[in-house]
Amino acid sequence: MDASQAKQIERTAPVWVWDGHWWPAVVTDAGPGGGYLIVRLGNGVTMPVPMARLQRRDPALRGADKPRRLCR
Repeated sequence: MDASQAKQIERTAPVWVWDGHWWPAVVTDAGPGGGYLIVRLGNGVTMPVPMARLQRRDPALRGADKPRRLCR
């Protein structure tokens, strides 16, 4: 995800997070310095994630929009 897309992501936005696998998450806050966002995974774990490891997610598609690989 490039910087212009990341600026458009709002709090509570659904995203996919790359951490060796794509995981569904929700943005909870912006990290200080702007290089990452704080997300909450489906299991309740909250963690900072670099914006390059995020992709937008559409929950209505029930996982059909899951990226196949990490795009840089």
